[in-house]
Amino acid sequence: ASFQIDSCQFSPDEDLWHVKLHATDQGADIAAEYMAYQKKKTLESNIVLMLGNLLLEMGEYSKAESYFDTILNSENPNDEEVACIYVNCGRTQRLKGDFNRATTCYARALKLTVG
Repeated sequence: ASFQIDSCQFSPDEDLWHVKLHATDQGADIAAEYMAYQKKKTLESNIVLMLGNLLLEMGEYSKAESYFDTILNSENPNDEEVACIYVNCGRTQRLKGDFNRATTCYARALKLTVG
């Protein structure tokens, strides 16, 4: 169920917020739009990077880091993917709170992208 806010007023005498809502079908529309977006995003995603991104979304930062490192150190990483992998390595480090390593990864990705 989803609701739309009709009004919202603070009552200082009661130290309380009064919020009037009504039920709406708009939530179903938003959910359908989101599902379509996710389906499109999945179809456009690189399957190799998708697993690493899933690990990041799950909060498995160490596993994601290991996964991306494994791809980078494989015998034949796809050159087109290397910059994207470095971006994801940077994202992993940022989420882990290691901003210096994140910056290094992002710089490598940028260098590969602009040449």
